[in-house]
Amino acid sequence: MNESSNSKKVVDSPSAGDTPGLSPRRFVGKGRVIRATFVFIVLLGLFYAFFHSPSSETPGWRPYLRVHARIVTEILNFLGSDVHLDDTTVIGPGFAMEIVRGCDAIEPVAIYAAAVIASPVRIMARVLGVLVGSVVLVFINWVRLVMLYFVGVHWRSVFDILHESIWQAIFIGLAIVFWAIWVDWALRPKKAANDGPA
Repeated sequence: MNESSNSKKVVDSPSAGDTPGLSPRRFVGKGRVIRATFVFIVLLGLFYAFFHSPSSETPGWRPYLRVHARIVTEILNFLGSDVHLDDTTVIGPGFAMEIVRGCDAIEPVAIYAAAVIASPVRIMARVLGVLVGSVVLVFINWVRLVMLYFVGVHWRSVFDILHESIWQAIFIGLAIVFWAIWVDWALRPKKAANDGPA
């Protein structure tokens, strides 16, 4: 009877290999949601304060935007479009599209990264989440820019609403969806440990 009781205590007690912050209960409990929300708001506030400040208007953005414009130009030429690049402007027959700040996916990446960094899980899980999610969002942004170019060439009347409204909403939604997928992934090691042999 004593052995059975001791065994139950061992099973119920956390093992030495458990990592704090990976349990779903720990993720949402003990004020973690409030702290995570606070950190998320602070990080996003700092980003927007810098992004919309005069200090962010530096020549250093030009090479960064030029990289995006170059990649979009190469993709369009690969797809058969006859376009060339002038600084950060993709120029084709009858249509030109300038890549400016806001066209580089930095805002949805910042929202996603802030949500990941604020989440109460392991540091390495957060690092991997930020890196992988940011790369995917940037790749999707290149797809978006290529699609917008074709829309500008063939359906100019819907270019502005697609660029300024629809895609903005889609990107915010994607940032939230990617964060939810990442949270599920970050919690799996703990679930697997609980499902294993005692």
